[in-house]
Amino acid sequence: MNTLANISDVSNLHKLQELVMLGEAEKALPLLQDFTVLHPRNPDALRSIGHCLIEIEKPEEALKYLSSALAINPRDTLSLSLIGKSLVQLKKPAEAADVFRHAISIDKECANSRNNLGMVLLDLSRPNEALPHLLKAIELNPSHEKACVNLLNLLLGEKEYEKAHKIIENIYANNHTSKDFLTVCCDLYFQAKMFARSEKFAQELVNRFPSQAGYYKLNRCFLQQHKHNEFVRCALDISERYPDNSSNVIYASTALLDNGEQELSFKLLAEELEREPDGIESNIANAYNLLRKLDLAKGWEAYEHRLRRIPGQIHFDQTPSWDGASLKNQKVLVLAEQGVGDVVLYSRFLTNLAVDASEIYVLCDPRSRCILEASFPQLTYISDPSLLAILDYQVSIALASLAKIYATDINEIQQAYKPYVTVNKKLKECWNNQLQKKIPSEMPKIAISLNAGMDHYNRLKRSCPFSSFIKMWPSKPVTMIDLDHYREESHQDRKSMAQSKSIDLISFDGVTSNLDHLCALISQLDLVITTQQTNAHICGAMGIPCIVMLPQGAHFIYGYEGSTSPWYPSLRLIRLTEWHQWEGLADSLQHQMSGLLPGFFNP
Repeated sequence: MNTLANISDVSNLHKLQELVMLGEAEKALPLLQDFTVLHPRNPDALRSIGHCLIEIEKPEEALKYLSSALAINPRDTLSLSLIGKSLVQLKKPAEAADVFRHAISIDKECANSRNNLGMVLLDLSRPNEALPHLLKAIELNPSHEKACVNLLNLLLGEKEYEKAHKIIENIYANNHTSKDFLTVCCDLYFQAKMFARSEKFAQELVNRFPSQAGYYKLNRCFLQQHKHNEFVRCALDISERYPDNSSNVIYASTALLDNGEQELSFKLLAEELEREPDGIESNIANAYNLLRKLDLAKGWEAYEHRLRRIPGQIHFDQTPSWDGASLKNQKVLVLAEQGVGDVVLYSRFLTNLAVDASEIYVLCDPRSRCILEASFPQLTYISDPSLLAILDYQVSIALASLAKIYATDINEIQQAYKPYVTVNKKLKECWNNQLQKKIPSEMPKIAISLNAGMDHYNRLKRSCPFSSFIKMWPSKPVTMIDLDHYREESHQDRKSMAQSKSIDLISFDGVTSNLDHLCALISQLDLVITTQQTNAHICGAMGIPCIVMLPQGAHFIYGYEGSTSPWYPSLRLIRLTEWHQWEGLADSLQHQMSGLLPGFFNP
């Protein structure tokens, strides 16, 4: 054990300071405190104690020692720097900024003080003030990596990619590559859509500083470049490296399924369910697999785990009370859930419920409400949860949970099917008149909707680029309606591409934001060509002919194979066999169009 005798010599102070710089603050602290017993006015020792206390997150104690060091040497910029850092830890950034400014007034050539002030100004959301200080820090010390990282984060937020690129090239050439530097470079190039460069830094990041976050950064680069085999293998690698995180296993299982590797996907999921039988996401993924196979009883049972997703599953984050008991002669509150497509899919069971229940109330968001009110007018609807207290319901049930009661036999579902989404008659007439003005009478009324998915992964998985769709089109002159709710390209860019295939592409502003009008328009169409998205559900529920272009690992209603869905008889399905190779569907698309519109499309 060290004693006062062997650390009292001033020459040993440097060894203790090195210990602090090596991250051994807790070890160095008592030795430094012993040193100051014999040397109470040594500013270097007092400053080093303050440094140790900052490292172990005791900023108030640190300030006492640092203030003592500064009293001995008022021009000590190192002590000022540490006082500023203590104030940052105490969440007093404005006071810290004043301290760093004082340090700069003492030594205008100190790169550390410039960087510290720039960093605090960034925390204060004052990037314009931070910029000159960070630039000056790098001018004073081109190898000052912390200043570079802070400056790159600033430029990332401001989307100043060219300036950032020049700084990165300079720093990277000097091989100053900390974890923070590699991380910000990876993020910056990804945001700039320079995915190959982002991949380069992500690869170095995981090679030198392996972490789960780093591997996800690498994998998003693979995904964005459609390097799907690399993406799948990396997802599998993540699940093997970090198996205690169940979301990693679900991530890998989903990636495998979307790559056509069903057996390995099922195996991985089964192992995760064995490890954690009550896992939410693993049970939901298993439910989808069971429902794709039409094992409905087990599938719906597993699907009940979705209700444990809090919040965001049920509209207005309500909690259903249904415990599985019969709903006969009950006053029932149905809680709508998930997106519009899900509401459309499961609303079919409201007809069954109406036979059993004595009264039905439906809580849903305003956007879904218009469809439900038009299709099931005998029910009572509200879109304000604060009004639930006035309703005399006895039990509340999530909308999709009705399937557990009424969707146990797929043959019965198919036999009982009839279009169940109803459209306002006046709106139908309005849209019929509008389309007659826009589309020649000899042409079929065709619409497309190619973009799908709420999150980044699902957008890439489910969306067919308009440029790919145009290459699949058989050069048949037609007026076509663009029903995409959002587009990667502008409508004008799409229109220009469409003209190369003799397509007159038209759109109606606002129609996709109003479901009453969207359904009325779709009801007047001869054919909709879509990807896996809401319009497929609307067409299926209305009995409108629709071709759905599907990825591998599609929604359970489309199953694993086949060109039809038992849930929606009017849909015709064509399926990718490789990730994002949409143009390979050209023959299948033309075959289905010939079958649905034989008088217009010849085989």
